[in-house]
Amino acid sequence: MLRALGLVFALSLAVSADILHLRNGTTMEGRLLSEEGEDLPFKMAAGGQITVKRADIAWVELTDTVAAKTELARRRGAATAAGLVEAAEWALWHGMKDDAEAIWKAVLGKDPENEKAHLALGHRNWLGKWITQDEYMEKTGHVKVGGRWVTEEEKKKLDAGWEFVGEDLLSPEEAKKAKGLVEFEGKWITKKEYDEIQKKRAAGTARPANGGKPAVEPDKKRFHDAKEVGQILKVYGAGWRTWSGERYRLITNCDDKDPEFDRKFTESMDRFWGTYCDTFDKKPEQRKIHNIVVHGNQAQYDDWCRKNGAAVGVGAYGTYLHSGQFSPAVLWHRDDLRTTLYTGRHEAGHQFVAWYVRTDGGPWFQEGIAAMFEPDIPYYHYPYRWKFIRDQVIAGTEDISLTDLLKKSSSLNANQNYSRGAATHLFFFTYKDGVYRKKYQQFIAKGSIDSPDGLGKAMGKSADELDREYRQWVRDLDAIREKEGFAPIPEGPK
Repeated sequence: MLRALGLVFALSLAVSADILHLRNGTTMEGRLLSEEGEDLPFKMAAGGQITVKRADIAWVELTDTVAAKTELARRRGAATAAGLVEAAEWALWHGMKDDAEAIWKAVLGKDPENEKAHLALGHRNWLGKWITQDEYMEKTGHVKVGGRWVTEEEKKKLDAGWEFVGEDLLSPEEAKKAKGLVEFEGKWITKKEYDEIQKKRAAGTARPANGGKPAVEPDKKRFHDAKEVGQILKVYGAGWRTWSGERYRLITNCDDKDPEFDRKFTESMDRFWGTYCDTFDKKPEQRKIHNIVVHGNQAQYDDWCRKNGAAVGVGAYGTYLHSGQFSPAVLWHRDDLRTTLYTGRHEAGHQFVAWYVRTDGGPWFQEGIAAMFEPDIPYYHYPYRWKFIRDQVIAGTEDISLTDLLKKSSSLNANQNYSRGAATHLFFFTYKDGVYRKKYQQFIAKGSIDSPDGLGKAMGKSADELDREYRQWVRDLDAIREKEGFAPIPEGPK
C-alpha cells in the first residue's frame, strides 16, 4: 500500500515537472506525464505532445520544490540500504545533488561495501579496497597540475606550452584553432575579426592584421586571363558579358534591370568563399577563378542544359558542370522562387567540393553539402527543407536512418538526399557546440562517405548511436522552432 501511494505521489510530482534538462545541453518546458519506462510522454508548454527517451534526459527540474522536498524526506526514511539507494537515485534524477550525496553517505553507513554508493561518491576500487579519486590518482602515478590530474607524459607537454581545451590536450597552434582563432598574416585573431577584415578588403579599406600598409588589390594576373574572357564570349555569343571578381567570374545575359547586378552578385560570392573554407577547414588558397553562368530565364537555361547533357526540369534551377569547358556553375535568374544568389551558393558549393575537397561522393554528400548553403536563416526555419526532416523524425514517415542514407543514397529521391543530407551535415558540424566538427571535417575530406561503419569509427560511436543523437537534435530544434512562434510548416512549393 505504501509503495502504491509513493508511486501516485511521484506521478503527481511528474505532472508538476516543467523543465527537462537534456544531455545535449538543451532544455524543454512542459509537463512530464510519467516517469515510468524508457519512453516518457512529455506535453510541451508550447503545445503538442512528444515522447522523450529516458536516456536522453540528464535531470528533471520540478517547480513545486516544497512537494519535492516532502517526497524526498519520505523516501530517505527507508530503513534499508536498498531503499536509500532508490532515494538517492530519485534525488539525483530531480537535480538534488547535495541531497543525493548525503543519502549516498547514509547508504555506506548501512552497507560499507555498497558499490553504487561508492561509485556515486567518486570512489575507486584499488586492490579490493575503496579509496577516494585523489588517492587513486596518486597511487596510479598521476600528478595534479592546476586542479587537474595528468600523467607524467601530459605534464611534460603542459610544461612545453600545450594546454587542455575541454578534455583534449592540444599543441599551442591546435589549441588556438580549437578556441576559434584564425591565423592571419602571422597573427592569431578571432573569427569575427577575420570576417571584418575580409569585408573591409572587399570594400578596399582593410589593413593587414599586423598594422602595416593598407591592403592592395588582389593579384588578378594569376587568375584573370583576358584570353579566357575572350574565349568565353566567343563561345556564348552576342548579348553575353562577363564580370570578374576576386574569386568568381560572372558570365550572364540577364537584362540589366539592376545596373549593379553584376558587381553585387560577384562580390557576394567572393565574400561567401570564406564560408566554404570554414566548412571544410581549408585555407583560403585559390587554384583558379571559378565561373558562374546566369541565364536570363528558364527557357534559355533548359536549352543550354539540353545541349550540354545537364539535367532539365522544373526543379532544376541550377547545375554544376563537373567537366567541360570552363567548368561553370550554371543557373537562371528568377527572384520570386529562389534567388540567384542562393542558387549560386548551392552550385558554387559543388564547385568548391570538386576543386578543393574531393571529386567523389553520393547524392546525400554532394547535394546535402550544397543545400546547406541555400538559406540565410537557421536550417530549422527553412520551411521547405525542414518539413521533410520534421515529418521523417517526428511523424515517422519516410524514415531514413543514417545507415540508409549512406548506403542507399543513389536510390533515394532528390528531396531525401537534399534535405536529409543537409540536416546530417549540419548535425555533425553543430551538435553540442561542434563536438564532432573537427573529426567530421577530416572524415568528409578523406573518409569512406558511403560507409556507416567508417563514419562511426571516425566519430568514435556506432552509426546507430549517432542516428539516435541526430533524431534528438531534430526534436530539440523543432521544439525551439515551435517555441519561437513560427507559422506552421507549409506543404512546399507548388
